[in-house]
Amino acid sequence: MNRAIRKTLHIIINGFFALAVLIVASAAVMAFMHLKPVVVVSGSMEPVIHTGSFMIIDTTYRDVKKRDIIAFETGGILVTHRVIEVVDNGYVTKGDANEKADPGRVDKTALKGRAVMWVPWIGYAVKFMTSISGIILLTAVCIGLLLLYSIPGKGVRSNDSKKHSDFFDSHTA
Repeated sequence: MNRAIRKTLHIIINGFFALAVLIVASAAVMAFMHLKPVVVVSGSMEPVIHTGSFMIIDTTYRDVKKRDIIAFETGGILVTHRVIEVVDNGYVTKGDANEKADPGRVDKTALKGRAVMWVPWIGYAVKFMTSISGIILLTAVCIGLLLLYSIPGKGVRSNDSKKHSDFFDSHTA
């Protein structure tokens, strides 16, 4: 395998491992800080929050004010809408793209938190990578890269161990 291909493959493998470490570390930090990642699946909050956005919900937030974007559960579905009025024991909410307020009142017990951050369109990738197809694809790519990396005499390590041992042999006392 020529040097350019070996170097490119090495960079790709290191990138995959760095990405995996970053994802695991991010998940641990989010869990520790009581943050919940969600993917936006409707356009009810456009143009502020687009369908396919990756959103972070602060699950400890309880001091809800008018204009906050909150996440609440209704009928087993997580909904993220803006508070248009704070009322006794609850909130009146509305999606920014909707003409009318949501029917009924959101009870304080249904509150799951407040939206603190969202990144447009990243949710599509997150949704795919957490699907069965995405997990299979990612696993296959990782296994393929590791197999390619470890092929004796043809992989990235083909001459690296010899170079390192020569260096240490010639420089030891």
